[in-house]
Amino acid sequence: MHLKSSSQSETGSIFIVRFQFKKFSHNTNIILSRIPILLIAGFPGFRDKLWMIDWKTDYWQGIYQWENSEAIEKYKKSFVLGMMNKRAIDNSISYEIIKDGSIDDYLQNRMS
Repeated sequence: MHLKSSSQSETGSIFIVRFQFKKFSHNTNIILSRIPILLIAGFPGFRDKLWMIDWKTDYWQGIYQWENSEAIEKYKKSFVLGMMNKRAIDNSISYEIIKDGSIDDYLQNRMS
């Protein structure tokens, strides 16, 4: 998912969340994960999100691009992230914040 605005700079802050779902198949969780898209897209400071699934380990990862780290802190307290946390196995959830970066740069560095 990508939102485009001419006022956005190239850098911002990246929020990465990794987790395993408690129940349902991958296909069901893919469908259920589409439901909050409008809520995420409407969240102040949101720019991009990339979803990933590791089919072997059952880990899911969301890489979000935000305007700044303050927007990430507000999102971390949101209803949407709270619902994801409730659907995840407790000890599987981890978060990472990278200031002054882009999703493209993050992915390029991970692949090098």
